[in-house]
Amino acid sequence: MNKIQKFSTSRRGYGGNVYERYVDRVLSKHFRHEPIDLSFHLKGWFRLIEFPVYVLRLLLTSLFPNGFLIRNFQTSFLPLKKKHGLTIVFHIDETLSPLASRIFQRGVERLFFLFARKSDPIVVISKYWKKYFEDRGFTDVHLIYCPYELELYEISDEEIEDFKRRFGLGDKPMVYIGKKKKKKGEKKKKKKKTKIKKTIGKEP
Repeated sequence: MNKIQKFSTSRRGYGGNVYERYVDRVLSKHFRHEPIDLSFHLKGWFRLIEFPVYVLRLLLTSLFPNGFLIRNFQTSFLPLKKKHGLTIVFHIDETLSPLASRIFQRGVERLFFLFARKSDPIVVISKYWKKYFEDRGFTDVHLIYCPYELELYEISDEEIEDFKRRFGLGDKPMVYIGKKKKKKGEKKKKKKKTKIKKTIGKEP
């Protein structure tokens, strides 16, 4: 059975990490799968203390991979000849990250496009990112959508009615927009919510 090594750079429940956990689950069923944890243990500017170790481990594994190597965007910035591997990109956006993280991510992005070889396979999760890389000269870009375990979202009619009773919704329609967070576009959500109210409130 072939061996696959895969970098992981965060322990938090970000969307990209959830996607990568699905990847890990599938890989472990069909290959010898070795996750390589490069996540930082410290926070903020204290991460600079760990950074040399991060780069050293990344460098050694990238230079001497022990199998097929899967990177994410944060581990694909070194100017190395990449063989027998690919890069998974969930999204690129540091705008609302903490300052230390924002500086690191911007540096990674610039180095990635400076050193990346155009023929390296890249896996993305949406048509937007596929076009994004192709417009920048990458020719080996593959689209694999995020998987969903539909059984986790099956809600019975009884649960729906109970929810409506508890919150006094009656027969009002329910629309889930997303989490109430600045990074998820909270201000835009408020505007959309107002538009939805106006639309629903109109007479047919």
